[in-house]
Order: sequence, then C-alpha cells, then structure tokens
Amino acid sequence: MTTEIFIVLEGGYTAPQSFYDRIKTEILDALHVLVPDAEYTAEMLCGPDLWGSLKRSEPALAGRCVADMVRKGTLPLRFVGCGHRQPKRYTLI
Repeated sequence: MTTEIFIVLEGGYTAPQSFYDRIKTEILDALHVLVPDAEYTAEMLCGPDLWGSLKRSEPALAGRCVADMVRKGTLPLRFVGCGHRQPKRYTLI
C-alpha cells in the first residue's frame, strides 16, 4: 500500500506533496532568469512545459501552491498589487 502525503493550503485546499514539490522545484530552477521588479503569474513562474502538462483543475491548484510558498517564505518572491487580483502576481524579493 502506498501512502501519499498532502500539504494543507490556505482555505482548506490540499495538494499532494509530490505535486507541491514539483511546482517548487520548477520555480527554484528558473529563479536565475527572473528580472528584478518584473511581475510574474504562477503560469509564468512554472513555465510552459509544466503548465501545459497540467490537467483540469491542476492550474488552479498550482496557483494556490505558489501563493502558499510565497506566504510561507519558501520562495524568494512577494505578492504584488491587490490581494484580490486574479491571477495573483509575484516579484522577486
């Protein structure tokens, strides 16, 4: 029997840790190409290959994972603009 670990996100959403880690790794690997003061969406941060491979509700979950990582300080990013703006935007710290 396989046990899957889930990360609890804000609002009671959950994400499989493997999915969460995949998003985090992709963004950390791409940090060196981000431009200071530029604004990025989760889709831009994840890149076209990863984003294009996401199914049905996964893009929304990926966005929630990115927001969670930024809130927790896991990524060297901060929120930009209005908190209610969708999709959320991020910039380098």
